[in-house]
Amino acid sequence: MRKLAILFFLIFGLWSKDFLVNGEKFTLKYPGPVIESEGRTVYRGGKNSYYIVPFSCEGKLRWLELIFEKGTYTLLLDREPLFSSSEELYEPRGLCYEGQTIISVGVKDRFLVFWGKNEYWIPPVLGPEVKPSLKIKTGLPYIEFSEYFRGKFLKRGSFLPPQAPAFRPPVKTPKKPFWFNYSLAPNKYIAFGDSITYGCGYRTCQHDPPIGYPPRLEKLLNERLGPSQVVNRGIPGEETREGVLRINSVLEEEKARYLLLNEGTNDVVHAEYPLSVTEESSRYLIETSLGYGTYVVYSTIIPRKDWFWYAPYFHNKLLSIVKLQRKLAKEYRLPLADFYKAFMANPDWMDELLSDGNHPSRKGYQLMAQVWEETIETIPPYPPHDFSAIPAAGRVYLSWKGGGEADLQGFLLCSQGVCLDLGLRFSWTLSPTDLVEMSLYSYDKAGNKSQPMEIDFSEKR
Repeated sequence: MRKLAILFFLIFGLWSKDFLVNGEKFTLKYPGPVIESEGRTVYRGGKNSYYIVPFSCEGKLRWLELIFEKGTYTLLLDREPLFSSSEELYEPRGLCYEGQTIISVGVKDRFLVFWGKNEYWIPPVLGPEVKPSLKIKTGLPYIEFSEYFRGKFLKRGSFLPPQAPAFRPPVKTPKKPFWFNYSLAPNKYIAFGDSITYGCGYRTCQHDPPIGYPPRLEKLLNERLGPSQVVNRGIPGEETREGVLRINSVLEEEKARYLLLNEGTNDVVHAEYPLSVTEESSRYLIETSLGYGTYVVYSTIIPRKDWFWYAPYFHNKLLSIVKLQRKLAKEYRLPLADFYKAFMANPDWMDELLSDGNHPSRKGYQLMAQVWEETIETIPPYPPHDFSAIPAAGRVYLSWKGGGEADLQGFLLCSQGVCLDLGLRFSWTLSPTDLVEMSLYSYDKAGNKSQPMEIDFSEKR
């Protein structure tokens, strides 16, 4: 036994490995293990250490230790227990992001991320072999999965949410059925989505002029409804849950009355999270916009012709997302631009409407613009507001303001089932004896009528 111990020491006692942490050189030596820097011992791990993972954050060396002892796996950060489990833990990793440590570890077939005081559980993903890893790319932390599918490994990146409470933050409750924010630009539309909104196609996003739907839609709106502006806020590669990260800032920056929401195409190809994540993220986008007073024009995603379309799992996921989007539009009473239906109505949609695996051709983008415009035409105008009634010289002078829509056609003053078309007049006079319960509506070129402004003079007669 003593000879065996001596042999073990001769073999492992001289083993060492150099490594860099943010450019700083360290040496890992066994037995111990021992981490040394510039000749000094930084840390000596226990004999049951499965991993020691050093990393640097804000100029300070941090280390993770994974220990298995008495049937329990324990993950420690700087010698303080972080997480314990009877399930196997593997591949601990530490990152430094904006001065904060982000720790990840595999827990059997799941992935656990510690960000500040919050925990994020990443559910099981497709494929018999999954190797998640935590990385930094373009300044943001994300998890990359290696999935073995149909004989080859697929690399997928999935950005994490920022540090936030586990519950969804409260939003301003809209008045039924919608909170009208008259301070927002009335004829401004935010095109919010991914590369399809951005205007990619033909395997590139570099087009001048852009080939996407926003400029086409703006032209149609100008022709049919009046002066309008469509702002392109599409980001290539964005998943629905990544849109959650920026929706508040976009709403605040643009101050537009309408949001054209087209997200979900990239959710199809990421198998590492279920449909429930897409639903929760979509609800957040919708409710946040409505709470801000920005009216949401929702849409379904388009079909595709790459290999994801033919893989049963991903094909069914695409159909499930389309079904979900139709359900949410009905639940929130939102106008729906059903692009999936519009594309599938063309027997040659693969050749005519798509330029590559998942981006529209110029004809496809024009179709999207037309469907958007037709859907927008069904939106009723805002009801009149800032109503006042001023008595003068035996008459009562009524005045109000409109919503400012470019296609506003006029107002209807209704009482006891009879309506008077006032055209684009913003005032009217009545005798005191005519002051009864009334309703004042706005209407547009398409004949859509707003919710009524209810006027009740019964107590003043």
